[in-house]
Amino acid sequence: RMYLQVIKGVDVQVSRTAFMLAVGDATASLRKTLKGYDSIPAPPTQAIGNVLLRGWNQWEELEAEMRISLDSTDYSFDTLTKTMTLSKSVDTDLNAAFEQYVTSAAAAQPNLPSVIWGVSQRQTSLLQRMFVEVLFLCMDIAMDTNKAGFQQSLAAFELSHWELLKGRRNSTHAVGSFLPDLDFPGTSNACALDAMLDMMGKFSIMKTSLQEV
Repeated sequence: RMYLQVIKGVDVQVSRTAFMLAVGDATASLRKTLKGYDSIPAPPTQAIGNVLLRGWNQWEELEAEMRISLDSTDYSFDTLTKTMTLSKSVDTDLNAAFEQYVTSAAAAQPNLPSVIWGVSQRQTSLLQRMFVEVLFLCMDIAMDTNKAGFQQSLAAFELSHWELLKGRRNSTHAVGSFLPDLDFPGTSNACALDAMLDMMGKFSIMKTSLQEV
């Protein structure tokens, strides 16, 4: 997102600094997840390790492409299209690994709220994905793909919000549902309910602005 904000001229210096920091944090976090670090264990299964390794390789390529693009101010259609393709591949692999992690945790310790945590964490990812898809739309990159992707991300975010609020019973196979075969209770904590209400109010304002684009 910060990379695209630099290209669009949105708070360029702030966005460029945020981009550099975000890239460093992402690289360090992904390396720790892949290899294990302190309290972070290495991938518990070979399947998760394979997906993470593929995601790591694509992340390295994406990072290099973005840095070269910014350093050379190459914002051509071909460069942005390649960046979009790589970013979607990284997103797909990391989300696949994330799902496998949550599934493993839920199987190992079913009493822990692993699925609730997973659904909650994915909301942040969906928000970032929506912003990226809209920014690509603003640049006329893969219009049909990004418009459809935005609508899917939006629907998945709203579905997950209501699942977190009301709970999921008897499972669901609704499009966009995270680990649809696993049930979980709704939210009953008063502070959490207030926070969710406040967040949804702000999201509604953001949703209107993004849909106008």
